[in-house]
Amino acid sequence: MSIAIQDYARAAIVKGGHSHRIGPFTVRFDPDTDHPFLNYAIPDNEARPTTAEVDALVTAFTTRGLRPRAELLPEAAPAVEAALAAAGLVVEARSPLMTCAPGEAVTAEPAGVRLYRPTRSDEYLDAVTIQYAAFGETDTPGEAEAHAQLAGPAERGAVVVVAAVDDRITGVGLYGAPVDGIAEVAGIAVAPSHQGRGIGAAITGWLTRHAHDAGVHTAWLDPSGDTAQRLYRRAGYRVSGTKLHMSVPA
Repeated sequence: MSIAIQDYARAAIVKGGHSHRIGPFTVRFDPDTDHPFLNYAIPDNEARPTTAEVDALVTAFTTRGLRPRAELLPEAAPAVEAALAAAGLVVEARSPLMTCAPGEAVTAEPAGVRLYRPTRSDEYLDAVTIQYAAFGETDTPGEAEAHAQLAGPAERGAVVVVAAVDDRITGVGLYGAPVDGIAEVAGIAVAPSHQGRGIGAAITGWLTRHAHDAGVHTAWLDPSGDTAQRLYRRAGYRVSGTKLHMSVPA
């Protein structure tokens, strides 16, 4: 499973149109934002990068004014963590990889909550503003960030859904354009004022069911902490592996 999902992650970068090859890494450099979650490298399966290749990777980030960052599944590329650590990258997070198969998604829509797919630029901006608040970002996002994180992916085949209460957007999430029957569910965020009301679980269930109905056989995500992991378990996800995030400290 880890190899198939890492294959998906590399293919998704290429499909997004911002891919570069540096040694045994496929790298995403987003032209619209310097956000670290949108600029990162993914290694080939069973990659054994040399010191020179890792140095070239780090230089490619720093010359663009970006923090060197990589995401990988250790089971698919076990030699990469040590190679990156030798170049100064440290572990940001070692999170569980969770998957959900067709028929296992749990869907629910809390009373007073409407789920729908946004189409307007102001809706995308409201949604990305919620993501920034929920994820503890201190910057204020603008149209460029809304396009980089939501509108742009939607144009390339991702599915974005928002939750609204009294016609006010209070939550958001998306799944990336499927590749070979696999899709990542990501960016689940709920406004702090509306957390704890089942909105995050509703968004997760809606996206997962929609992906399965569209032919996806494996929906996956990596939760940011224990609370998120419990939420995704309630939505039908189970731990299937580990995902590693590494970067040069800010």
